[in-house]
Amino acid sequence: MSKVLPQKNSIKKTGFRITDTGFEYRSSSYLYTEIKHLRRCAVNLTTTYVGVGSQQDTEISIIIITNDDKRLILSEQNTTFHTSDPEAVEFIKSSFKKLQSETHDQRYKRWMNQIKQDDGLNFGGKFFLSLTNKSIKTNNREETPISGFDFKRIYGGILFKKKNYSPPIYLKLLKYLFGYPKSLIIPTPIDEDVLLFILRNNFGIRWT
Repeated sequence: MSKVLPQKNSIKKTGFRITDTGFEYRSSSYLYTEIKHLRRCAVNLTTTYVGVGSQQDTEISIIIITNDDKRLILSEQNTTFHTSDPEAVEFIKSSFKKLQSETHDQRYKRWMNQIKQDDGLNFGGKFFLSLTNKSIKTNNREETPISGFDFKRIYGGILFKKKNYSPPIYLKLLKYLFGYPKSLIIPTPIDEDVLLFILRNNFGIRWT
């Protein structure tokens, strides 16, 4: 759906560009070392016109979070008077990959320092991923080795469930009617590249 307001965070409005040591954004220069977290969201849109056909567009937004917690947003989106530009979308994609590559090690160290301090990853009390035990402890305190789960990559995270587990019929009915119980997902909205690297190499998780 087209947005009425003009783009506030387009390439032109922000003056974003990659430099040798970092990037420029709204007339300010930032070093790669000032980047704390990275996030990306991309949406493919299909617009159908009666009697004409359909049109495919891509919207993309990236968020650069700095060490002092500034949120710098760069996006290319559809608005009432503007259709997302494929060249701008590709520019943002390639710029994001560059930012990921240049900051991977520092973001990895930040995540691992926290993981080692907590001996794992805590996901809002729903479950805990233990680094030492290589296990997952759910909110009912049941702890199962990581090898006892099947993992599947989905957009924004990794879905997991116990191997060879078939829920009873009443749970299937509840999920069908009310969407409950919710599936367990390891979310990867921020620093997805780093988190996937950590899950694979430090926790030994493999997914399909």
